Amino acid sequence: MLRRLIRRRMQQEAGAGRHKDIRQMPGIGFRLYANGEAQLIEVERSSGDLDLDQAAVLAVVNAHPFPPFPPGTRDTHIDVHVEIPSLAR
Repeated sequence: MLRRLIRRRMQQEAGAGRHKDIRQMPGIGFRLYANGEAQLIEVERSSGDLDLDQAAVLAVVNAHPFPPFPPGTRDTHIDVHVEIPSLAR
């Protein structure tokens, strides 16, 4: 579900056709809290294109808040590592 939300935002941030020659999409990491808030968002693996990397970070920023953790979950947060899916269709 996180990937779907982030991919939707990524398409809006970067545009589906602008980065067709990118060989590697960025990897983004962030801490997700039980209330759905994302913090400490960073590029863990660059695509080699600064604009695309920034669009990936913005996609996470603009996709949150994410749904809260299910009731009864003991974790206060989890560290999430997302491989941004290709924008090509």
